Amino acid sequence: MALLHDIGQHISYARHHKHSLYLILHSEIPGIAPDELPLVALVARYHRRAEPREGHYLYRDMTAADRARVEKLAALLRIADSLDREHLQRVHSVEARLHEDRLELRLARNGSVLLEQWALRTKGKLFARIFGLEPYVTFDLERSP
Repeated sequence: MALLHDIGQHISYARHHKHSLYLILHSEIPGIAPDELPLVALVARYHRRAEPREGHYLYRDMTAADRARVEKLAALLRIADSLDREHLQRVHSVEARLHEDRLELRLARNGSVLLEQWALRTKGKLFARIFGLEPYVTFDLERSP
């Protein structure tokens, strides 16, 4: 799923999350069963902007269990996507630690990750709602290229 979430950018950056949904849904993708394509497509669709809503295409027709899977996977993908916001792979590794109602993401990085921190504050809201944990970043030593 993570490898496919930005595939819609080949059509247009604007609304690429919706283009990703369409492309994934209407493709034969090795390793993904045809009945799993709607789930994968919806996770890609929800990796940015709107959260899942009952009236949304495909989502409205899913079982409660599949809706929960979409929400959890989309929340995780938003976290991962935020940590590579500029697509420069500045974050080399992530270690997650639970602290009561917060999730510490300890990063090994190369260079500044200010934009990634900003993106996490925005994109981490779905994760916080779904899992009840506020994600935040701390750092290991900075690495050289």
